[in-house]
Amino acid sequence: MLDPCNRILDPEPGRSPGIVPGQTASVVVIGGGVAGVWVAYQLAKKSIDTVLITYESADRGGIQGASRRSVGACNTLPLRSDDLDGYLQRIGQGQTHPSVAQVLTDYLPRALTELEELVELKTIKIGVALPSGGEDFLAKMRQHFLATGGEILNAWVTRLVVDRHQCRGVQYESDSGIGKIRCRAIVIASGGYAGLFANSIQTNCSAAFSAPI
Repeated sequence: MLDPCNRILDPEPGRSPGIVPGQTASVVVIGGGVAGVWVAYQLAKKSIDTVLITYESADRGGIQGASRRSVGACNTLPLRSDDLDGYLQRIGQGQTHPSVAQVLTDYLPRALTELEELVELKTIKIGVALPSGGEDFLAKMRQHFLATGGEILNAWVTRLVVDRHQCRGVQYESDSGIGKIRCRAIVIASGGYAGLFANSIQTNCSAAFSAPI
């Protein structure tokens, strides 16, 4: 077990963490915030065997970070802009990937329409919002994900088993012990609060890795 300083801790003196039986999945999604739970739900809805790894305690800086604390508003005004990419580049200080504007234009309106069928949304001046905030939204989306056949694992990731050509899986640690999931693709949706990673507690780092299924 690792503490926030990345030092190995023994949960009980003289006792090593147990080994959890390994499992397999097509995709592992790391991070149970808005992005993670939504992509996990979309995958499960298409009958893709998906495991969502999220950590629901506070001792590692997790519990869905910004998503859980969010008021649940979605600003749709930029979608009406004649220069969406320019807007995104300005707020992203020139570091926004050039494909983001087109992806938002193509998919966000459709995603919001689907979202309205799953949870209640209210219209606000800048777009739409969740009446009860981010935490209630996450709880409802987890229910939808489980209902479509997904699996949620309360754990923190300690290793990505990948190379330049192949994704093999992840290793994790939970209250039950140390485990591994063999998978063909990983989606990292840890956001700005990467508390799921033992060596990046409460940092402002996020990452993305995927491999074709």
